[in-house]
Amino acid sequence: MEPVGCATAHRRRGLGGGVTLAALAAARERSAKTGVVRPPGHDGYPVPVLVYRSIGFTDRLRNREFRFAAG
Repeated sequence: MEPVGCATAHRRRGLGGGVTLAALAAARERSAKTGVVRPPGHDGYPVPVLVYRSIGFTDRLRNREFRFAAG
């Protein structure tokens, strides 16, 4: 899923997170149990980290590997 981008005029509307959640739901329907994303782990690229946290991913490693466990 990474990278997910959005046109400047449509940013901050939840579209990137919505697309990511839709992809996770589709994967879950096909028996996926875990979603993993690995956005760049440096402070110069903060937006993906904020998006993934906002939709329920949690930091797992220092390089900011995020995992979403299907409930």
